[in-house]
Amino acid sequence: MGASQFLARLRQESGILLRRLWNGKLWHYGLRWQSEAATPLWIRRLTCHRSRILPSHDAAKAVSPLRSVTAVHITRPLSIESEMCLVDIVRANFAPHTAKVSLVNNPALEAFVAQVGDEFVLAQLLIRRINAGFELRNVADRDTNNLKEVNDLKQMRELAQFTARGDFRPLKSAPNLAREWRMQARDAEELGLALNYLYPGAVADWFAVRSGRAAATNYRGFTARQTGMYRITAMLPDELAANATRACCDLKFCLKQRLWAVPRLPTDDEKDKSAIPCLEPCAIMLEFARKVMRMEQEEKTTLSLSGSERETLIAALQRAREDSRSSSLPVREADFAHELNPRRVELLLNRLKSGMVKDG
Repeated sequence: MGASQFLARLRQESGILLRRLWNGKLWHYGLRWQSEAATPLWIRRLTCHRSRILPSHDAAKAVSPLRSVTAVHITRPLSIESEMCLVDIVRANFAPHTAKVSLVNNPALEAFVAQVGDEFVLAQLLIRRINAGFELRNVADRDTNNLKEVNDLKQMRELAQFTARGDFRPLKSAPNLAREWRMQARDAEELGLALNYLYPGAVADWFAVRSGRAAATNYRGFTARQTGMYRITAMLPDELAANATRACCDLKFCLKQRLWAVPRLPTDDEKDKSAIPCLEPCAIMLEFARKVMRMEQEEKTTLSLSGSERETLIAALQRAREDSRSSSLPVREADFAHELNPRRVELLLNRLKSGMVKDG
């Protein structure tokens, strides 16, 4: 679809007139992700002003080019010599599960579909190519028959929101995706919409990494930009920051491949995690780091343990970590105030194993 056709459709559907497009072309149209929620966006207004200032993509604020507003829609600077163009965007006037949102080609989705081949595993999702469409199911149900049919994308959103037991999933990349379902995506675009519900932003970040357009951040740079109650996260010493990251991003809790750096801890290998890259600390990691620093500021208690007692304590903590996740009243994943929160228990285990907590 050319720029003129796009403008005609845009005027018809939204009643909004664009004053000008850079060089008469629209380079990209797509989705913006914020807080793991896919939001389709229209360009509402584009105005140009005489200026020598050229707008540029700020990698510090949007580390994946395909997830920033300007780069999703326009891949080149919005400028003609000394003119600066500003883009005003609004939410689309339709829901992503009831209408197609992409008006031009989506290079990220096209590259991902080419990668699928006959089948592809993305975190816990098994994608199989079936004729012109795709079948989606939990990879644990690879050889299972009599699965529940998921008939529309609205059901996929509900599937992504809750575990099989009905617990809310604040982190969509957690390894607790419900089982015993299957969905038929009719085409690549429907596949893309389904993936945006199950693993928001995964395809865009995957493509950005493989095309060399992603810039992973690091713990120090990321926390140095925090304000308010999260400023404290910058105070974590290197060793504790590494242990907090190891605990929070462990395979038991998150399937994303961590590419952002933290002192004294290597990044994740795709063989150990999944093909979904993690380019910066998420909200859960940030909140966990804040809690870890608060605990570090508490008054310390001296406890002398023999080697055997230390082994017993480690075994008890491992048991407590598993029990807290499997009990009838599990500890909420992001409830870091709870003393049996699995990530808090994992942190203490890491500190015991690394020698940060000394034997008597």
